[in-house]
Amino acid sequence: MIYQAEKALRSVYLEVIQEVLNTKLHPFFAKIKHTSGDVWGKDVRKGIEVGEDGQFIQLVSELKNLYAQIEISDTAIKASADGRGVVTDILNNKLEDLIIKSKIMFSEMLFTKQDKMTGLQSIFDDEIIYGLKRADFDILQPKRIENFGEMTYLKLQKAIDDMGGAVDMILCCASTKYAYQSDCFRAKAHIDVMEVENGIKAISHLGIPIIWDRNCPHGEMYLLNTKHFKLHQICDWRFLESECGSILRQVQGKPTYTATLVKYADLICDNISKQMKISGVSYND
Repeated sequence: MIYQAEKALRSVYLEVIQEVLNTKLHPFFAKIKHTSGDVWGKDVRKGIEVGEDGQFIQLVSELKNLYAQIEISDTAIKASADGRGVVTDILNNKLEDLIIKSKIMFSEMLFTKQDKMTGLQSIFDDEIIYGLKRADFDILQPKRIENFGEMTYLKLQKAIDDMGGAVDMILCCASTKYAYQSDCFRAKAHIDVMEVENGIKAISHLGIPIIWDRNCPHGEMYLLNTKHFKLHQICDWRFLESECGSILRQVQGKPTYTATLVKYADLICDNISKQMKISGVSYND
């Protein structure tokens, strides 16, 4: 029974879960490129040119252990014994749970400081980033607007103009999104809605999606040029195997089995100076 279930997971379900984890969890991760380039051993080492004299610097970051876990019922395992329904059971009943749990995890990794991945707070705020002192290189220094005050359509557009118009994604907290919508309502301006990379709907500012995230700090907004971000990885998601090659492990005392997927990766921004962080946004309803 276990053999049949593991065979189905490897041959069918792995491709499905790779697509889900790479494209369905967060619009930011769905939009940026995932690449095995510039990975050397356990590190990402990316060389970039700075200044007009041809000087190169190297961005270095240790790969992080990203993971996701699925649970499979004993019933599904038994059904696989005669070839019936294990794949259908997993896809129909477990994929939604996997998406919900993984969405929370990836959101936390993107906006909060933790060991799993170099997130936006580190990329924008840490004194040392990718092994280099931020103050030594202009390319490592983001643009900032502090004490932004009341959010308005025109103030947001001015900030985008100050970025040279290269912004293609805006991330913010819920209250900041509501503040933008309120200003549009007051001005009787039409609010456009667009579909982003993972199929969800988002309001847009002149074609730029404004995506709110519960883990984005209150009163903050990130104006991003996503072409400068990449998720560098050794390989795509794969099942974690035991010493004997098994991927399913029974939960002690429960009629449930778990399979863990791992990816060794980290988020790299090769031009932080093309990004902006706005803080101090107020919301006057």
